[in-house]
Amino acid sequence: PIAVAERTSVEHAFIGCDMGYEPEAGARVLDIVRATWPRMAGLRVMGSAVLGLAYVACGRLDGYIHPSLYPWDLAGGILLVQEAGGVVTGWEGEPVGISSKRVVAGSKAIQPQLLGLVRGEYQPGLESA
Repeated sequence: PIAVAERTSVEHAFIGCDMGYEPEAGARVLDIVRATWPRMAGLRVMGSAVLGLAYVACGRLDGYIHPSLYPWDLAGGILLVQEAGGVVTGWEGEPVGISSKRVVAGSKAIQPQLLGLVRGEYQPGLESA
């Protein structure tokens, strides 16, 4: 069976993202990357939301952020992450569905930290200061 990764801090995580096709939303993803780099273990620009979500589900990525999805991007990805023990929400923490546009996915430990970054409520490094 597949399972999400076990890392507990976004500072040591491998994060996947995509910029999407909306310039403002893509710029927000870049802001999030700037806030965590170089503290994170690695960043991957996936080029495919389905692949990004599948990589979260199997533990190859600790988290994934996307700003502008289509239904075909989410159809299987949400279920994969949830069944592997992960969490997927919208950028405001709302439940996601097939018509959701913006998602934050990750393990139960990493996803809330990524969501905080998206919402501007979390600054990596403060918990270890």
